Amino acid sequence: MLNEESAIELTRFIHKTYLIRGRFKKDDMKAEDIELVKKSWKLIEQMDKVAVGGIFYRKLFQLAPEVKPLFVNISIEEQATKLVTMLTYIIENVDQLHVIITDVKRLAQRHVHYGVKPAHYLSVGEALLWTLNNAFGKYWNDDFQSAWAAVYEELAAAMITAAEEDVALQ
Repeated sequence: MLNEESAIELTRFIHKTYLIRGRFKKDDMKAEDIELVKKSWKLIEQMDKVAVGGIFYRKLFQLAPEVKPLFVNISIEEQATKLVTMLTYIIENVDQLHVIITDVKRLAQRHVHYGVKPAHYLSVGEALLWTLNNAFGKYWNDDFQSAWAAVYEELAAAMITAAEEDVALQ
């Protein structure tokens, strides 16, 4: 759970960025979205990776039980750590998607070979937002929701495009 001091700092950032400049369109990733996501992820990074990832996967399996068999060859603890590590790398570089696009494409191609379908990205996004909402508790708000949704949608779109390209080449 988010500590009081970090929450207050994040709340000040939200007010300064969003309330002074005005709110943005939900589906439009902007510099403010990226900055809010990066700042909030720094707080998530301080939490236990296995716990955060475990909460995410429990919600994902609840939303999309058909994906659970895709994880039979790895422990959820190991997968949770991989998830948080990869998200950390992506979020640290999300403002430079062109720099990490090769890694994102490789990730998407691996997901195709594991059996991930484009439709699964919707459940993944929902599980991610739900997990973050629970991690931030009472500090989660519409600004977090919009920023994280915009960033996730951008990333998911890049991964789906790469996955479709991989399938077309086979």
